Amino acid sequence: MSLDVYFRMPEFAKLPKEERTGIFLRDEGVTQQITREEWDRRLPNLDPSLYEVCEDDGTVFSLNITHNLVEMAQEAELYEALWRPEEIGVSTASDLIPKLENGLVTLILEKERLLQFSPDNKWGSHDALLGFVRECLRAAQKFPSAEVISCR
Repeated sequence: MSLDVYFRMPEFAKLPKEERTGIFLRDEGVTQQITREEWDRRLPNLDPSLYEVCEDDGTVFSLNITHNLVEMAQEAELYEALWRPEEIGVSTASDLIPKLENGLVTLILEKERLLQFSPDNKWGSHDALLGFVRECLRAAQKFPSAEVISCR
């Protein structure tokens, strides 16, 4: 099981398809978008598959992370913001920004304490959650008016 976070802006669905493509890679329980340069560095001599960044429904950002990190997210005060944003009044990415910033600070400053909440099965890690939160924050800053949707 995993958490999928989406930011949607229906007006972006009108962009030409070639402006809506990207490369996605799953690493340490997180699916993330990477550049062609990063792909070539990690996997030289292989051609990536390109996927639409903005789908027909206006999804401009989507990211996935394992539910195994729920306990760590709760301890970093990120659970409600990411897993249940509608329950705390988060509807747009701009609503999410301060919560992600605070959680990011907690993840960085309290890393040693939070490591005890690492999943026993090793599927997911502090670094994976940290990267996930950073990517969500970047996207929220880039698309502040986007609708936030969490599927759990």
